[in-house]
Amino acid sequence: MIGKDSLALAFDAEMPAVIHAVFSALGIGEFCIQLNNRRLLRGFFQRLGVTDAEQQMLVLREVDKLDKRGADYVRDTLSAEPFNMSEDAVNSVLEFVATRSEGHRRCAASWKRWGGGSNEAKLDVGIAG
Repeated sequence: MIGKDSLALAFDAEMPAVIHAVFSALGIGEFCIQLNNRRLLRGFFQRLGVTDAEQQMLVLREVDKLDKRGADYVRDTLSAEPFNMSEDAVNSVLEFVATRSEGHRRCAASWKRWGGGSNEAKLDVGIAG
């Protein structure tokens, strides 16, 4: 994408929107598009007070283990050394990454609920109509 580092995050929604339109037009049937945007996660972590880029990457590495090791493992790891994240912060992380939405409107509502993250992860959630 041209200007990928300078565009609003809303532009990232164009690719899944195209995929959705094509799959729907082809009549593929029920499908799910999953997104993982590290820029959104970094913004969320900043809001929680995890501002160091290296620490964010370490937290992300642990979050990536959810599918293989489970929430209890990730919770225990983030609560212990070297992370020492508060119980509230860990619970927020686990709840945030478990958030699912159906469509742009619900995604935008979820993102607003989470406070929109930091300035790095501002999401233009304006929707016409």
